Amino acid sequence: MSHANEVAVFTTDHGQMIAEFWTDVAPNTVANFKKLAQSGYY
Repeated sequence: MSHANEVAVFTTDHGQMIAEFWTDVAPNTVANFKKLAQSGYY
């Protein structure tokens, strides 16, 4: 069974970019990115 990872979608004037979160590989980086995004940093 495949497991779908969460993603972040960045929308720019030139289109969309999708970043897939690999929590099993980089849990601290994913948590930090989510925290910054939810705080309005991005």
